[in-house]
Amino acid sequence: MAGPYPAEADLLSVPPEPLGVALVVPAAQGPRFTPEAQLFIYTAAMWEEFIHEWARTLPYHKVRRFGGANDHGVDIAGFESAAGFGGVWDCFQCKHYKDALMPTDAWPEIYKVLRYAESGYYTLPRTYHFMAPRGLGATLDQMLLRPGELKAAFLKVLAEGKVGPPNNNDERDKIAAYAETADFSIFQSSTPAELLEQHKSSPQHTVRFAVPLPAAPPAQSPPVEPAPEEAKYLEQLYDVYAERFGTTARSIEDLAEHPKAHAHLRSQREYFYCAETFRIFYRDKVPPMTFENLQDQVHEGVKEIHDEDHTSGYERLQKVLSASQQINLTTNALISVWQARDKKGICHQLANDDRLRWCQ
Repeated sequence: MAGPYPAEADLLSVPPEPLGVALVVPAAQGPRFTPEAQLFIYTAAMWEEFIHEWARTLPYHKVRRFGGANDHGVDIAGFESAAGFGGVWDCFQCKHYKDALMPTDAWPEIYKVLRYAESGYYTLPRTYHFMAPRGLGATLDQMLLRPGELKAAFLKVLAEGKVGPPNNNDERDKIAAYAETADFSIFQSSTPAELLEQHKSSPQHTVRFAVPLPAAPPAQSPPVEPAPEEAKYLEQLYDVYAERFGTTARSIEDLAEHPKAHAHLRSQREYFYCAETFRIFYRDKVPPMTFENLQDQVHEGVKEIHDEDHTSGYERLQKVLSASQQINLTTNALISVWQARDKKGICHQLANDDRLRWCQ
């Protein structure tokens, strides 16, 4: 294998295009298309974007998408290490055709990857996947399950001049010699159903296919000893109780001497942990910043009540919590799964970030 491996920057790289905050999709009139049916009507570019998202759910060191005429036979690459094309990597070749893939669709792609591997442009990938929304035809599918038969068929069409440059026998002979030593079991495929099942772990899945979010699990119970991340909103609540009840307590244990304040604090901690359970459960199920967008909208919904003059911090707290229950949002997908206690808990998250302050 001759020649140095190229730097990844030498290839045309297309960065991922995040779909953005998950928003509520208006109910469509008429029948709903299943995710698999939606894949059929994608453009070739949309299909590559989907495969890129799918590959990013796999445990690679890095996933890159390459595009244009100079992709050197690689649409999507998953790299096991910083060595990139010089180390272990997997190739995902995207083919969005109206029919299932046939052997005649595969030969040029196999030739291309063997050609660049033989020349030293990159190492031969560990696996090479044909990615097609309509899958493979029976003939190609069975060939992939019989690597020896696949190799023999490829060498035959190569010898007949049906693949590769028609007027360059030297190159075809060189590729034939390289193919003889290559392991054709690297050539594989995945069904649309398999792709969609794995894609469910992508935070883009809900946005891309407008599917319902799963219900969150029961909220975590507050621990006996407060967690470090509770410090700020608890300090604010101790201030509220000092003003309202005349307590001097600055800990949950000290507050136990005042039953009414202690019971109130227990409820507020439960609300906070409801919101934390909600945040943690959904953070990998929606695009980045979706939960933060929800917090922003809650803040927007309660800030006028918060900023009004109140007789006490306790009154401000209670009125803000009550106002949170009246918020009627329409644009964030998480509103389809949040509950009343989550809204109150978000108010304490905002207090934890000093965006709400009960005693002024």
